[in-house]
Amino acid sequence: MGLYTEALRRDSANPYRWSIWVKLFSPPGIGTGTLLLPPCTGAEPPGSQVWLRDANFHFELDEPQDALRSAAHVLKTVPDYDSVLFGYFDRLIDSPSAVLAQIGDDRRATRSYLQHLVGTGNMDGARAAWTTHW
Repeated sequence: MGLYTEALRRDSANPYRWSIWVKLFSPPGIGTGTLLLPPCTGAEPPGSQVWLRDANFHFELDEPQDALRSAAHVLKTVPDYDSVLFGYFDRLIDSPSAVLAQIGDDRRATRSYLQHLVGTGNMDGARAAWTTHW
């Protein structure tokens, strides 16, 4: 713990230091809605890797709504993790409408999610994506 804490102390503006520290040292039963990212915010927004870590953190804690919020930031930033995140959504998010609400009006992410829904045979979800955004 000492080395991680010292690294965080020396470079406290680094979002990766915070994400590792919180991931490793959060007590069991951490409260719902406790975000990994607020200490990381500074002059520049955290990168997609940090948001992805935060989403995974909340998925592991069975906090799908918090995970979805962070995952939406990733989807709006880069397409690299679409298939991985959509797989999580299929298993852990009850409604494609909730995903679409978090994605908002980001056309690229919405189009990608629509293609995923069609590809997995979720035609009700695909219809919702189509009627909501096109």
